[in-house]
Amino acid sequence: SGLQPWSPSRRNSPVAAEPSNRSSPDVPARSPGNERESLYSYFADTTLACFAVLVGTSLSLSAGSYNVYVGYADSLRGAPDFPNPFAVGETIGAATVTNVFGVCSGGGCDSGAVMIVNTGSTALTVNHLSVNDRANGAVYDIWGSLGLTLAANSAAIFLENSGNNFDSSDFGGNTNPQSIAGFDPNTNNCSVGAISLLAQCVNNSPIVTFTVDGVGSDLFDTGHVLDTGGFDTANYLHNHSDGSVSYNESLQWRAIGTTGVNDPGGVPEPGTWLLLGSGLVAVASRRNLSRR
Repeated sequence: SGLQPWSPSRRNSPVAAEPSNRSSPDVPARSPGNERESLYSYFADTTLACFAVLVGTSLSLSAGSYNVYVGYADSLRGAPDFPNPFAVGETIGAATVTNVFGVCSGGGCDSGAVMIVNTGSTALTVNHLSVNDRANGAVYDIWGSLGLTLAANSAAIFLENSGNNFDSSDFGGNTNPQSIAGFDPNTNNCSVGAISLLAQCVNNSPIVTFTVDGVGSDLFDTGHVLDTGGFDTANYLHNHSDGSVSYNESLQWRAIGTTGVNDPGGVPEPGTWLLLGSGLVAVASRRNLSRR
């Protein structure tokens, strides 16, 4: 079933363990074996927990048959770090873009962007997708009922489809990091730095909601890519991966729940994270085997 997201309610986690009464005859006596088992369980659970936090909610998807990416597409103000691929026929890893739901307006794109990549060996059905941009309170449900059959090694991209109707970087009134002392468009905002730890950022990351094969999921854009760090980056000079500085808002694709505006060029594909995840699966499997 693959690596499961860590939950503090898991019975074998010391955090979730019920208090024990040492005087109760039902409590087994300590033994070196029990202590080793408890320590091993604690190591495995805490390691899995730390890894889950590191890669965000995309972890469970990376261990399955599809990956979800987010980016921001701005062709109004030049195009450093513009998401690539972005058109039918372009590729990401072994997958080819087969569907693009949306089109840049006549003046150019100013749009959040979501991409689903089917990395499995069988087709998927993408039924629906929407984005709750909690920074500005807008819900972007603009693609309707999809019924998209996404073949193996195929990708679908979702962006604005009528003017700039997915301009998810605007009006971040619920996050508003630029109003806080120490704000910096590169190093201290809702994506990175001390401000990113504040409740107004943590509690207002965008949510990508979608249904695949009839199963609904909510993924949190904890890097604040879709809302460009929780503020409108078009109003601030900021850095790009090519060393240039401009007002362009583009952010290259990256796995949802990883980095934000501090990493305009994006991060490794989820498959790279999976190499580490596979090792943690082995740790968890070894723990389970030791109990048989």
